[in-house]
Amino acid sequence: MGPMVQFGAPNSPVASRFSRVGRIVNRKLGVTLLCCFFLSCNSPRTIVTDTWHSPLITARPLGNTLVLAYTLFPRPIIGLYVEDVWVEQLGRYGVNALSWSNFSVDGKVPSMGELADVLTEYQFDTLLVTQLISFKHLNRDVSNSQVAIVETRLYLAPTEEVYWSLQSESFLANYVMGEIRRPREGDALEYVETVIQEMMKDGVF
Repeated sequence: MGPMVQFGAPNSPVASRFSRVGRIVNRKLGVTLLCCFFLSCNSPRTIVTDTWHSPLITARPLGNTLVLAYTLFPRPIIGLYVEDVWVEQLGRYGVNALSWSNFSVDGKVPSMGELADVLTEYQFDTLLVTQLISFKHLNRDVSNSQVAIVETRLYLAPTEEVYWSLQSESFLANYVMGEIRRPREGDALEYVETVIQEMMKDGVF
């Protein structure tokens, strides 16, 4: 009589099958828990995933700041509303900020050369750029699972030198794919305020 295959033995077909099932269940449970975290009324919809600060540049005031918000995904567009929220919130902290859209003629995403011309002519001290990098879906079977991955960068004007950057993820409930142009007021305000608080922590505000 041959050896019996024990239920749950590490190398048994039954154990392998249940191990695979367990991994699938754990992944789905993890996604569900993450969705629940974002959807909770008491949880932030924007979280910081990474920050970088140049060791060569000490803390400095923002001074006169030009704000540009844009995305290249799924098509190049300027984030008019996000720029306006940034300008308004920076103004509350005493920062003199203006939107790129005030200087744009054609409404297109500008090149660094075009930005440098405006930064120089109007004597801006800092360029603040918010770029929507991409979207990701936590799980297509879970509703309201779209997350916007956003990068925020500070440049020394009028150069292309980045001295501080931050990457964040914002949970967007019931959004049509791809529009940074007009996020809901609460989502935009929370994102901007979250980034401002990180700027303060890092001494760049």
